[in-house]
Amino acid sequence: MPLQGVLSALPEAVAPLPAFLLFLAVFLIVADYRKNRRPKDFPPGPQPFPFVGNIMQMTYKNPLVGIQKLEEKYGNIFSMQIGNVWSVVVTGLPLVKEALVHQGEHFVDRPTFPLLEEVFGPYGLINSNGSIWKEQRRFALSTLRNFGLGRRSLENRIQEETRFLTEAIRDERGQPFDPHFQINNAVSNIICSVTFGDRYDYHDSQFRKLLHLLDEALYLQGSIGSQMFNVFPTLMKYLPGSHQTVRNNWRQIKCFVKERIEKHKADWNPSQPRDFIDAYLNEIAKAVSIIFKVIAMILFGPENLIVMSVRI
Repeated sequence: MPLQGVLSALPEAVAPLPAFLLFLAVFLIVADYRKNRRPKDFPPGPQPFPFVGNIMQMTYKNPLVGIQKLEEKYGNIFSMQIGNVWSVVVTGLPLVKEALVHQGEHFVDRPTFPLLEEVFGPYGLINSNGSIWKEQRRFALSTLRNFGLGRRSLENRIQEETRFLTEAIRDERGQPFDPHFQINNAVSNIICSVTFGDRYDYHDSQFRKLLHLLDEALYLQGSIGSQMFNVFPTLMKYLPGSHQTVRNNWRQIKCFVKERIEKHKADWNPSQPRDFIDAYLNEIAKAVSIIFKVIAMILFGPENLIVMSVRI
């Protein structure tokens, strides 16, 4: 085709493009509306925007302000959409106590946030739900009690760490300073003494870096970039932003914990658990033993399993 013919045909090919884009935009908005309509049994709340929900109505530097404005308009119970997740907001001590304490069994599950799910998976005490959460919580409470939670022994650890904290403050020689990380270090040491069986010096550069990573990750999880990741995880995974810092920080923190677990495995004594990690390793070993016995019972029968156990 001559060049003049191509140029003359070009406007005809481009002309439908704006109409197509308009049709596509309207189609996506209608599809989003039909898919993410407010559930019938949900309380009233602000009208969500397409794709992002009510995320634009939240003040992330001070979320409480945004919640208070919505509370003034819709009352103590209202619903809102964050991304594609519908939530019911309950405010006021009496209603919060009713939901989380008196009706706790009905509100025990947690929503799925892609950013946290990518970091931790569906495990642990924060992200898990249902029977997994109950099992993890039961084990954690019983184990922490064994290591002093709610007892005099933990109080002694707190008093000892308080002495270290006062010494760290005394080292500042009366000069103005920000005590944020010293206090974080003190609280973290009490947790680490139960979890890792050890505490960390206030001048330990590696541990101070980890505290900074944790502090930054918790702060940035409320940023717009992190919230957009929860709305569009597939797209945001490849885009720069604060969510990438959160992911990187948690990776480094997990590496630190994995190193401590490997050290515990090297000198682990099942009969003498020193801390939470040792107790968890014991629990894993028990689970593996039970699985082995069940498999052996299926393969060899209960009679042969008894004979094998006696010989072992």
